[in-house]
Amino acid sequence: MNGVSKRKIKVQIGARDKKRGPDWIAIDLYDDSDIIDENWDLHCLPIQDNVVDCYVCNAVLEHVTDPALAIFEMFRTLKPGGEIWAEVPFMQYYHPTPGDYSRWTVEGFELMLRDFSIISSGVSTMISHEIPKLYNYLSSKTDINISKKSIEEFIGRVKKYQIKNDSSRLYSSLYVWGRKLSNVAQQKSNYFNWLRSQYEKKNDLPYSSDLKLTRTELENIL
Repeated sequence: MNGVSKRKIKVQIGARDKKRGPDWIAIDLYDDSDIIDENWDLHCLPIQDNVVDCYVCNAVLEHVTDPALAIFEMFRTLKPGGEIWAEVPFMQYYHPTPGDYSRWTVEGFELMLRDFSIISSGVSTMISHEIPKLYNYLSSKTDINISKKSIEEFIGRVKKYQIKNDSSRLYSSLYVWGRKLSNVAQQKSNYFNWLRSQYEKKNDLPYSSDLKLTRTELENIL
């Protein structure tokens, strides 16, 4: 966040009730709250190539039907030197909003973002974060009744295990922080642009995909 504070075109994919700042463009296809600036589909962004400075995409890609296309759209619209921070789940409960399709390992997500130069990647949240959610779900569906103290003791044991052992085996979510250094090969770009056109034909977008906003037009959104 500190590193991109002075960049002009910063796009937040999915706000989850909190916009990162007034100088960010928050987009979400389904969220109609006041903090969302544009209802854009991540599979088909109405933005020109090479104009965005930064994307933050936290807990969104598991909800899109074609994450490879969504990642390409962010890559396409980022300018050379632009950065992306993306977080996705590994071991999390099913949470459709409106759908929930994918889970990744750190290695698998790095592979998904292989066109970026990886600055950093790893575990963002340990599995202990999911234990209270699992208990609350089970207790609401069954007659299981476990004391709060027992749950806290179990969470403590899990945290100690992760400190002493291989924490990469038990985690809730992960991240990749990457930078765009150059455009992808033309053949790959052609394929994803074709895929984008096929997606557009099958879906009724709330805007015209012929719209390709320039850097200046994106600045005017703010």
